[in-house]
Amino acid sequence: MRLINECKNPPSGLLSQVKRSISWIFPGDLEGISSLKLIDVLQPAKETSAHWYKQARKQGHFIRAWYNANDRLGASITLNIKDIYQCIPRIYRRTPVATLVITQILAHEVGHHISSVKGHAVGLTGRLEKKPDKEEEMRADRYAVTVINRMRKRLHYRIAAWAVSDLAEWHDARAHLNWKDGKYKEAADQWYKALMLDPDNTRLGHNYWCAKRRCESTE
Repeated sequence: MRLINECKNPPSGLLSQVKRSISWIFPGDLEGISSLKLIDVLQPAKETSAHWYKQARKQGHFIRAWYNANDRLGASITLNIKDIYQCIPRIYRRTPVATLVITQILAHEVGHHISSVKGHAVGLTGRLEKKPDKEEEMRADRYAVTVINRMRKRLHYRIAAWAVSDLAEWHDARAHLNWKDGKYKEAADQWYKALMLDPDNTRLGHNYWCAKRRCESTE
């Protein structure tokens, strides 16, 4: 799997962190993935773009990563470093906290690849579709949990996991304050960041979508 860095302004130490993340993925699970692309600029949606991508760009959603089962040279994974790093304060960006967050997101996309290879994937449509394959998303989430649990056997990643949880709570608290002040876009942004750090928290996801709908109704 080739690592392709297309970031215009990559954070310091990014490649080292991504390589550490890759090292936690079982090599056999990466077979068939031709490339891992790192970007920090999202291209405008085109007529040929996937439906979920068109929706996300139109509605201003964060896009942290996606899996493409049919890239030119095989499957590929793209990580949008800009959106990923928005949830991580600068003080943590060269620590195991950033590595843990990147690994969780990367492992989720590898989980999609495993579903595709095994023929379980009905359609890799993304979470923004009206009828996503929920079982596939659950498989991807479970795979990511397995990888993160292995990492947490090491002390520095257990400490990092505590910091990630604390950051999620911080973003959640800021989102509530923004909501009370009627700042719904800011609230949605904060809840998304919290959800990125704590993806199993369904309350954060519910609040994010509520804030996004409130934004749309007030425009």
